[in-house]
Amino acid sequence: MSRRPTGASALLATVAVALLLPLAPSAPAASSQAAPAIELVEQTAVVPPGGTYAVRFRTPGVPDDGSLRIVIHQRVRSRSELAQSMEGSGLRTDVLAEVQPLDGLPPDGNGARRWATTVAPAAGGIALGPEGVYPVELQARDAGGTQVASLVTHLVLGPAAGDESPPLGVAVLAELGLPTALQPDGAIVLERSAVGGLVATAQGLASAPEVPATALLVPETLDALSASGVPEDATVLEGIQAATEDRSVVSPSYVVVDPDALEAAGLTDELSNQQRGAAQAVSTHLGMDPAVGMAVASPTLGAGGMRALAAVGVTGIVVADTQLEPLEPGTIPYSLAQPVQVEPPVDTPPEDSTRLPALVTDHILLERLETPGTPGLVASRLLTELAFIRLEQPSLSRAVVVPLPTGTSADVVRLVLQGLGRGRPFAPITLDDAFTFAEPLLDPGDNPVVQHLLPTSPPPVRDDDTEAMRQARTDLQTYAGIVADDPSLTTPLAQHLLVASASDLTREQRRAHVDQVHTTTGPVADGVSMPSAFTLTLTARDGTIPLTIDNNTGLPVHATVHLRSQKLDFPDGDTVAVVLTEPTQRVDIQVRALASGAFPLEIEVTSPDGLSTLAASRYTIRSTAVSGAGLVLSIGAGTFLVVWWARHWHRTRRSAKLVAADARLRPSASEHPTDH
Repeated sequence: MSRRPTGASALLATVAVALLLPLAPSAPAASSQAAPAIELVEQTAVVPPGGTYAVRFRTPGVPDDGSLRIVIHQRVRSRSELAQSMEGSGLRTDVLAEVQPLDGLPPDGNGARRWATTVAPAAGGIALGPEGVYPVELQARDAGGTQVASLVTHLVLGPAAGDESPPLGVAVLAELGLPTALQPDGAIVLERSAVGGLVATAQGLASAPEVPATALLVPETLDALSASGVPEDATVLEGIQAATEDRSVVSPSYVVVDPDALEAAGLTDELSNQQRGAAQAVSTHLGMDPAVGMAVASPTLGAGGMRALAAVGVTGIVVADTQLEPLEPGTIPYSLAQPVQVEPPVDTPPEDSTRLPALVTDHILLERLETPGTPGLVASRLLTELAFIRLEQPSLSRAVVVPLPTGTSADVVRLVLQGLGRGRPFAPITLDDAFTFAEPLLDPGDNPVVQHLLPTSPPPVRDDDTEAMRQARTDLQTYAGIVADDPSLTTPLAQHLLVASASDLTREQRRAHVDQVHTTTGPVADGVSMPSAFTLTLTARDGTIPLTIDNNTGLPVHATVHLRSQKLDFPDGDTVAVVLTEPTQRVDIQVRALASGAFPLEIEVTSPDGLSTLAASRYTIRSTAVSGAGLVLSIGAGTFLVVWWARHWHRTRRSAKLVAADARLRPSASEHPTDH
């Protein structure tokens, strides 16, 4: 992956983070009416054997003369039991139970109190069992000992020092994108509430630059932030630059698209255009190349979409477990955290089926991200689930993908990344590495496990919309040749066409973006003209024919002049490239007449690719010049006539002389008397 220069990277990150939301959790405003509660601010993500477990919390509404009861329970044995413990039920026996007066745990500057214990029995700490997840109850009590609030979190005890089992690979996929912002009229309309969420997620990434993670970018968002003209948006873009510096970036398409809808409409080529547009935007704004070959499955992914993805070079997908048929009973008795082979729905004909390697996301992890409560609690529960997934099969190399949607708070992202960065039992990795980090899931016969997508119905694309899209793409390519690929002219139109494929648009919005291309390119093609007919006389064999071409576009127009005539030769060729820079421009064409008389010259002015005719004319050429062959024939004919006349005259004179001589030699009647 190429990278931009990083000389100012640290400064850029500092500026971006400072301009965005503050990283440190701020103390909430005091309120005498606040209901008693316990809010988890932060805790030790993973406690190594013999280490210290610390928890920071707030107690709004709890009297300062109250107390805190801390209970650590025996470790949970299954993910279902873990889910119960998060609700405060099914807790096993106590490992520790103690009460601390709140005045003995004074709040810090952010209003957070801290309680800690060691897990080193030799140092007077608690004795826990093997590596595992241990529920921790925090119970707030008033001065009379009545419980007024409670919270359940979990202590994650890491593997022993000599444990050589592989860690769980965790690929955080932080989504950085907004709904489509470009409007058909060229305006940029960003959802301001969504921009705030984007800022938070980007800030969280920037706060833990040393921890591997992958950014899933929507490149249209980068263009929109850059072009909106709002100063705050430029700051947001700087924040994204800081968040993605030296990170893996995945941008499979310029906007979020539905591959199945495009494939059904015969617009698979648009996926390639999406890839190119995405790469261009990422390179322009971030100075890097996005990772290739990976895509996140759309909600309606099916056979057509998989064919389309494979056709454009996608070699691995991330798909939600809720999109797949359940595994055959007995395949695995634990969570799916290994690559599988994904195929279209089971009723797909074999000839239409495509198989792709896939990493499957876990819906329970996504539910933990929606946990009501503080960022500290959300991050803790997510890390707890990950720790338990690792415990299910600690001897196997396994990997999971953790999507963090746009809008995930900065503190959640920061705490999750920092927790993963503590080391075993976790190994933070990029999405690309996740496909090779984990061993593929095999069935009992050592064959790759195949999962089928559930049937879906992608929204159809109407035939007339499809044809309009194809024509607009052709018009844009022709237009690009006419204006010599001037980015200031072609880029906005290319963006309209890319946005037209976005899955979050209505049909009317899609057509409006396509029509914008026609509206812009049409006048250029119609703005070039020539006289429909013209008559010109050539008085010599070699000459020049002046063509007059009008250009009313207001732009330099690149074009090609095509010449056709059976009685003219074109020494410079019958196609001439021209650049029309004046409203009326003369183009001189060198010709050589092959005959005299009147004959046509067909002239056509086209776009450089020859797909669009800009103007056409028919000249009538009158040639009064005698060609070389004609001159030879004329001289020959003249010579023949002279020779013929001379010979004829000579014969005539000789005949006359012979007649005269004969008359003199014959005797008269008086000299020859008649016999009687």
